[in-house]
Amino acid sequence: MAPMRDDDPIETREWRRALNSMLASKGSERIQFLLEELSDEATRQGTSLPHSATMPCLNTIRLDREERHPGDCAIERSVRSFIRWNPLATVLRADKTSSEWGATSPRFSSRPRFTGASR
Repeated sequence: MAPMRDDDPIETREWRRALNSMLASKGSERIQFLLEELSDEATRQGTSLPHSATMPCLNTIRLDREERHPGDCAIERSVRSFIRWNPLATVLRADKTSSEWGATSPRFSSRPRFTGASR
């Protein structure tokens, strides 16, 4: 969708001033409510509104003031390894105990198992 051309910059400036005034006096919750109401009314009137599934991201920290890497690399590497290992161990354990895929189940193993009871 191509950007729309501003046919009336004076009116646009008035809307922006009204928005800023409302934000200063009533807060962002009121602005959100009013914009939702306007959006609903425009939809009821048959106006198609531009919609974006993503929100623009604006970094509020200047690049030269941003920390190089605030975390602990060793701990983060350890956490990443654990996150990768956990599903792998789960799959391997499931393969080991599943008879559906040809693996032997501990229940039917030929090895004697310790049950804790004496005979």
